[in-house]
Amino acid sequence: MMVRFLEDAQAYAHTADRAHSGEAADAFRAYFRGFVGFAEPPERAQPDETLVANLVAACNQLAKACDRYADHVEAAKRKITRNNLDPFHVEMTWNQPMFGGNGDDGGLLDTVLGDPWIHQLGDIAHALDSSEKRVKLPQGSDAPPGLHVPPLLPVPVPIPVPLVVASFHVQPPAILPAINRVDPSIPGQDPIFPVPGTTRLLTPGQQPAFRTWLNSLNTGGFAGGGGTTNPDNAYQLRVSGYPEREVPLVGRKQGLMVDGIRPVDGYLVEAKHVRDPDCAKRSFRSIERVNETLAKPVKVDDKGNPKWDPLIDGMYRGDESELRRYKSAMANPANSEIRGLEIVTNGKDNAAYWESMIAMNGVTGSARYVP
Repeated sequence: MMVRFLEDAQAYAHTADRAHSGEAADAFRAYFRGFVGFAEPPERAQPDETLVANLVAACNQLAKACDRYADHVEAAKRKITRNNLDPFHVEMTWNQPMFGGNGDDGGLLDTVLGDPWIHQLGDIAHALDSSEKRVKLPQGSDAPPGLHVPPLLPVPVPIPVPLVVASFHVQPPAILPAINRVDPSIPGQDPIFPVPGTTRLLTPGQQPAFRTWLNSLNTGGFAGGGGTTNPDNAYQLRVSGYPEREVPLVGRKQGLMVDGIRPVDGYLVEAKHVRDPDCAKRSFRSIERVNETLAKPVKVDDKGNPKWDPLIDGMYRGDESELRRYKSAMANPANSEIRGLEIVTNGKDNAAYWESMIAMNGVTGSARYVP
């Protein structure tokens, strides 16, 4: 549920960010970036992560620890059964409960104390406290609880006043932009050159038609807001170029904002910057983690229906939806100049994950690791 909340909040924030501008929009963007953030949640709650991202990580940690504890209990029960059937098994005197011991617990105590997932639960509260201190949360009401008592003296009915739109410090546009404005201080540039042999370069005869289509697209600034001092934007600028482009989608007024479009081969280039490039925290977006997740037995509810899984139904399904949007954009006859999609990431274990996701969703393209 927390993963779904995070993803929905990020999606709504992106929508609001593209539809509004001004001081209020800038303040909302700064608050959202510090309170929720646009990055994927960490595997473990960390003091430097946002509060909502840490809440997602904490829920996953608690769920994992509970699963591990249940596994330890089942293993201990099996070991106790074997010990009871073993005529040569002897329980040490100092382990007896009457002498302060734990009895024959099948090794449960030692296993639980040595489990890293259970042990790491002690760090969650400190991480959440650190995240909460960086965000000013709304204060509760000072009114005492109970039913509202009407005042003894009659209160005059307020007189309706005309609604006045808040003034701009500059002349307001006739229509608010649907996407972030292009920053004129950032020079425009094309995405990085493809790895030789991985794509087919456009011929001189194909270039004019492609350039005509490319120049017809709406441009926009960084979808997440901010400038090049943001590490996500800095990486996007380096690998995907600038500005972003809006590719039309069939049956929709608003198209798909893509990080960059490469004129040399006609590929869309999507930047996937991660804060843990060495994947020391074991990113969820790795082949290893996907295999671990899919290898687990499917949990069902009382009615026999599969339960909602935060990774399969949340994060992985969200990635599939994103790739399906790219596939839909490439299937649009208006975008016939697009030759494929290249996802570029600085995560060592993430490139293989995106490569497999591209293949499984039938998208023409590939993934690439660029530190």
